[in-house]
Amino acid sequence: MAPGVLKGGVLPLRKEVTVWFSRGNSQHARLSELERDVSNLKRSFDQVQQEWDATSTRVTKMLRRIRHEVQRLDEPDEPEVVEGERSLPLTTLGASGDRLSRIRQQLAAKGR
Repeated sequence: MAPGVLKGGVLPLRKEVTVWFSRGNSQHARLSELERDVSNLKRSFDQVQQEWDATSTRVTKMLRRIRHEVQRLDEPDEPEVVEGERSLPLTTLGASGDRLSRIRQQLAAKGR
């Protein structure tokens, strides 16, 4: 028989317990390490998710502003003309030649 082995190939109870506890401690340490890693990854992911949400919101606002600016620039400066109703300019008639000559004479008399 090999030293430390009882009949039937079983190790003494004391050594089995020691082996089991040493393996259990290393597994516990590994499990704790994995829990810390998962916790850190979750925290990092949440931070990246918040940053992405903020960036997405800023991009959406900027695109909306650009779209409104493009629409504003594409609109014609002149008001729409409806068939049969034409809008007239503010001064509908120019000064007649006779009136224009009188105005020029009056300005010349005043020295302007």
